[in-house]
Amino acid sequence: MSDFKVVDDFQEQWTDIEKYVGSLYDKISDEKKIKNCLKEIGKYIARFVKQYAPPRTDHPSYSDAGKANYKHIVDDIKYSVRKNRFNKQYYVSVHGGKWTGYKWLWVNDGHLMTDGTPVAGCHFVDKAEKASADGVDDIVNKYIEEAFKYG
Repeated sequence: MSDFKVVDDFQEQWTDIEKYVGSLYDKISDEKKIKNCLKEIGKYIARFVKQYAPPRTDHPSYSDAGKANYKHIVDDIKYSVRKNRFNKQYYVSVHGGKWTGYKWLWVNDGHLMTDGTPVAGCHFVDKAEKASADGVDDIVNKYIEEAFKYG
């Protein structure tokens, strides 16, 4: 008879644990909080991209530099929170804008000029990703702590 009581107590405790774990998921899965956290992460990473992007230059071989609508990579860094269409998860995207987005690959990884001269990449995206990793972890930890603070 006492064996059934132990099993019954165990079942009650197990269901309490399952309810608690389920409530934890509800606390951190609030869509608005997730978007705010990702926006903060995007802004944080964009600062590092701006820091590691190549400096402005008035090099005469760059044909875009004299144009009226010319924008440097530093002036055209965007970030946005998006939703994956397949698994419906949110993510943050840090990217170049309309005028410089297509140039990021060439500047980051390097390219060949039309005369065959190699131009080394400055790897500003890679450096920004590496430098911002600890800060992104801190932002996520702060978000999780806030979610569990009041409940």
